[in-house]
Amino acid sequence: MPPTSRQVKIDFEKMTESGLKPIAKKFEKWQCPVVSIEATNKGKRESGFLIKDFTFVFEDGQKLLVRVKGDGTVFQTKLNNKVVPVRHVDDIDKAIVEMVNYVQENAKAYERAKIQREKARRQQVKKPKVVTSRAEKIAGYTEKFNQVAQSNTELQKQLDEIAAAIADKQEELGKADQALVTERKRTDELTAEIKTLEEKQAA
Repeated sequence: MPPTSRQVKIDFEKMTESGLKPIAKKFEKWQCPVVSIEATNKGKRESGFLIKDFTFVFEDGQKLLVRVKGDGTVFQTKLNNKVVPVRHVDDIDKAIVEMVNYVQENAKAYERAKIQREKARRQQVKKPKVVTSRAEKIAGYTEKFNQVAQSNTELQKQLDEIAAAIADKQEELGKADQALVTERKRTDELTAEIKTLEEKQAA
C-alpha cells in the first residue's frame, strides 16, 4: 500500500471564485488582501496530467498563479509569471506566509517596473494621422509663400535704406577729405611765408 501524502490538497472540483475564497481570506490575515480571483474551473492536460489553475490578484496588481494537479496537489506557483518555490507544501498556513513574503518583498520592484511600462506605453502612442486634401496643402503652401515674399520685401526695403544712408555718409566723407587737403595746403603755404619773413627780418 503506497504511503499517504501529507501534501496539502485543494478541492479540484471547486476551483471557482467562491470555492477559493476561504484560501484568499487567509492572505488578508497577513495584510496582503486578494482583490480578485481569476478561476474558470476548467481542466486541461499537460504532459499526460489533468491540471487546473487559478490566479489571485493583489491590491498593487501583482498576480499569483497556482497550478493544481487532478489529485488536488499544488505543483507550481508563479508570481507575475515568475516561478516561486513553496517549501511548506504540507502546511497551507505556512505556505501562504511564504507566498505573502514573496508578494511583499517584490512590491517595490513591481511598482518600479509598472511605472517603466507605463512610460514606454505612453511613448509608443502614435499621434493620429492628419489627412489633408491637395487643395488644403496648396492653400497652406501659398500662404507660407506669401509670408516669405512679404518678409523678403521688408528686408529689401531695409537694405535699400541702409545703402542710401551709407552713400550719403560717403559723399560727406569725400567733401571732408577734400576740405582737409585744401586746409593742409593752405597751412603749408602760410608756414612757408612765415619762414620767408623771419629770414628777411633776421637779415
